Amino acid sequence: MLVCSPATRCSLSSNGLRSNQRTLSPPKRLYSARPGADALQHRLALVHTPAALIMTVNIEVERKFVLSPELARRLVTVLESETRPFEARRLRSTRFTDVYYDTPATWALTLRDWWLRQRQAQWQLKVPWRDGPRASALDTYRELEQLAELEATLGWCPDAALRDGHIQPFAQIATERDTFQVTYRGHVLRIDLDRADFGYAVGEIEALVKDNEGEHDALKNAPSTAVAVSSAEQTIRLFAKEMDIAEPAAAVRGKLAEYIRRFRPEHYAALVRHHILDAGDASPDNQLDLNPDENVL
Repeated sequence: MLVCSPATRCSLSSNGLRSNQRTLSPPKRLYSARPGADALQHRLALVHTPAALIMTVNIEVERKFVLSPELARRLVTVLESETRPFEARRLRSTRFTDVYYDTPATWALTLRDWWLRQRQAQWQLKVPWRDGPRASALDTYRELEQLAELEATLGWCPDAALRDGHIQPFAQIATERDTFQVTYRGHVLRIDLDRADFGYAVGEIEALVKDNEGEHDALKNAPSTAVAVSSAEQTIRLFAKEMDIAEPAAAVRGKLAEYIRRFRPEHYAALVRHHILDAGDASPDNQLDLNPDENVL
């Protein structure tokens, strides 16, 4: 038995995740299993969140782009220029390590487009804002960082699951990142320029949107989450166009997707079959030749 927060108790079986929760009112259903999961001999339980644990969560609206050394230099030049037509500043340059986890063999989390990781030993979980296939090259996820939120969503405790062998690491990626903040058309955007330790470079434009769905009367006049997300997506597209960042024909692989493609082909093939990743995405294979020791920023 994996003991979670007082509101939730659960266990994992050989067929997947199974919750055994106290009766709470009112419960809120978050996600249902992705179609096709039964064929993989595992099943994710429906998770119910007690009202006391429903928290305001930010939605990440992000677009990745292929980051060549030339584009990285040009973006840094523009973002640090005194004559740029918008406000921008370098926030920080950091190094960090991510370790990603899933259930062994069945990949019960990633095949649902749920991404559980530890960044510098802190648990984080990214889940889709809405179920279904991606409608564009932009990704939209909720990122959960508070342990109570993670437990309520997963239905179990990651520390206990890791200790008992129910989840295992499948990827470890060290990243060098330069982060800029841009104020553009009334939106605050974050620009991340990443270089992974296995020789892959990718950029990301991100906007944070407050998830107003399910909030109380204090937010009843706030714009709907869908409207806010759509506005953020449009702003990201306009900014990318102004920066001469080409619109990709398909989704660009992030660091983890590229890592899985290179080093875990069976896992990658399963993610493609379940429409989590796109086999025909726009990430170029020539990034294999990037020198991870070359500092282009």
